[in-house]
Amino acid sequence: MNTTTPEDFWYWFDDRQKKFDLNDYGVARKAKISHTVISQARRGVRPIGFASLLKIAQALETDPVFSLRLSGLLPRETDDRKELPSEDMIWRTLIKGKSASEKRWLIKVVRAINK
Repeated sequence: MNTTTPEDFWYWFDDRQKKFDLNDYGVARKAKISHTVISQARRGVRPIGFASLLKIAQALETDPVFSLRLSGLLPRETDDRKELPSEDMIWRTLIKGKSASEKRWLIKVVRAINK
């Protein structure tokens, strides 16, 4: 497993933190995740997972697909003229290797985002 979160993710993350006048702990609290998720990712111990990243994106008022791509959890587009991946491909990427309860949680998150 790759434990390194891309450097440009952290540039984006730090910029969003400044916008909301938050530190890592404040982002974690606003996203309702453990602050160790962020601190372990910063130290390269463990990358931020899909579920936590979706919560962070919502807390930092950012498009979740953008943050998933920036973090490396979804493939990046190298050419703006290329088609976006299909919803099916994105969904398969999101649920790959997840337990039934994690899949149900992801469905709830996607429904909440689409409201």
